[in-house]
Amino acid sequence: MKRFTIFTLSITMTLILSVCDKETTTTKPTCNNTEAPFVSSTIDGILPNNATTTFNSQGGGNSFRNGKTIQLQGVEGNRTLSLSTTVYNGEGIYDIGEEGSEWTGSLFIMAGFTQWNSISGEINITLDCDSYMEGTFNFVGQTSSGSQAVISEGSFLVEF
Repeated sequence: MKRFTIFTLSITMTLILSVCDKETTTTKPTCNNTEAPFVSSTIDGILPNNATTTFNSQGGGNSFRNGKTIQLQGVEGNRTLSLSTTVYNGEGIYDIGEEGSEWTGSLFIMAGFTQWNSISGEINITLDCDSYMEGTFNFVGQTSSGSQAVISEGSFLVEF
């Protein structure tokens, strides 16, 4: 009987140790980016007669990351497009600009000092590495006077 108890205890301890030995932390993938950073989108509602224009920023602008705070930014001429959050929780889809949403977006045009702040939309972080992030976005922005712009077909790859 003593042998059976020792054997059972030995098997039980082995099972407990093997379960406890498993790593429970998630790790980010090893990423080797070979593309140049960019932020791009289509914009409706900022030109006369609501003509469509594009936004094509080469380079990462002033993008930065500090813990859960992230700012993704592209600059093209006198226009700046920004997306930011202070509660980032990893890859996935987040709301932009709606009450209680995790992200905000804005489009600022230096000529005329006009800014459209997000009122609805979403951002999809498809890849998150320590040194860069990529994904897609769209949002509706509105000026303080109520003028709206639709920022659609947005995509980005920014380096930190």
